[in-house]
Amino acid sequence: VKEGLSAPQALSAATRSGPAWFGQMDRYGGIAQGKAADLVLLTANPLRDIAATEKIDSVILRGNVYDRAALDKMLADTKAKVAAWNAE
Repeated sequence: VKEGLSAPQALSAATRSGPAWFGQMDRYGGIAQGKAADLVLLTANPLRDIAATEKIDSVILRGNVYDRAALDKMLADTKAKVAAWNAE
């Protein structure tokens, strides 16, 4: 968006261009029966403001739902591991 794409164009590029390039649109790049169900659920509409892509409420990955609390715990655990590795 910063370089001139509209919010819908940027979202499409982020979600559909990769699967299209690799010929995988039958499995990825949209929400439909039979497609991979990896989703990011936001608290605001990124079509109105692309910054909403940073307002993540929850993630569905490989059939598992991770709410905001679970995501925050993953981030904290990862930061702690990196800090421990750097301290060695």
